[in-house]
Amino acid sequence: MTTITHCFGLKRNAYYKHKNRADKRLNLELQIINIVRKRRKSLPREGVRKLVKSLNADFNKANIKVGRDTLFNVLRKNQMLTLRRKTSARTTNSYHRFYKYNNIIKDLEVTRANQVWVSDITYIRTIKGFCYLALITDMHSRKIVGYDISDSLELKGCVRAAK
Repeated sequence: MTTITHCFGLKRNAYYKHKNRADKRLNLELQIINIVRKRRKSLPREGVRKLVKSLNADFNKANIKVGRDTLFNVLRKNQMLTLRRKTSARTTNSYHRFYKYNNIIKDLEVTRANQVWVSDITYIRTIKGFCYLALITDMHSRKIVGYDISDSLELKGCVRAAK
């Protein structure tokens, strides 16, 4: 060991200090991972920021000081981070059997308010399912002229927004 450490210009005790620090760090990481695994059995999708708050008592009991960044790094190193689910509703079907109208205002220059109104429907996710928000907007001032929220995509919601 002395020969190897002298090749790097270090003393033998520097190697052992580094080894002890690495062993302590590894032991600390294993304790953190075991505590997080116990928690993740009941709440598998809980993120790191909430884990820090909810496991603070467990970390204190084990006499471990763990901050948010340390927990992020340990969980990232062990591939235990939960990624956000990117889900979105598929809303547009351009291959339907209905007539598709041409865009007649494509080349029109809008110069005053109430010259052109545009409308759109968007989905709002709620606990009970989806709500549908129909909006009618003035193209010049970009102000909302009419709106309606309904439980279905029926034409009635758009008509109420226009009224």
